[in-house]
Amino acid sequence: MFCTNLLRNDLFKFMSVFPINLLCDTALVYGFGYELETIDAPVIEQVVKDKGGMGINAETENKAEASLSSIEQEIDKAAMVRLQELEDTIQLMQNQYDSMIDVMEDLQERSNTFKKDTDRKLERLLLLERKRNDKLLVAYSQLKVKYHNLLNAWKNKLK
Repeated sequence: MFCTNLLRNDLFKFMSVFPINLLCDTALVYGFGYELETIDAPVIEQVVKDKGGMGINAETENKAEASLSSIEQEIDKAAMVRLQELEDTIQLMQNQYDSMIDVMEDLQERSNTFKKDTDRKLERLLLLERKRNDKLLVAYSQLKVKYHNLLNAWKNKLK
């Protein structure tokens, strides 16, 4: 099937050089050979190149070749524009990637600092809790001794 833009623009440029049936027939053979779903401008351009000496007259063929050359130039310009757009997009993505790496490194550093601070605070709290427990154990031991002394004194009074 022929591309509609091709029918409107490029195909009719070559009708004065090549019989339309020869041009379309050859384009369909190329499309079949390359298993193409649509016949577009590059296929017609290849047909024109390959059938160069078979046109109606040489002067018209030269015009067709000039037209083909201008089409190639337009395609080259469009390709260069697209290539530049892609390079710009890649550069933008690289900048975003670099920025994200910087953010991640900063977050990693903050995380490490937070972890160290938390570890220090927990160690300090653990030491305080151990001291408090030690004091409580001493107080408990003293109370236990007093309790046993009082218990023994009471038992002695009862005897």
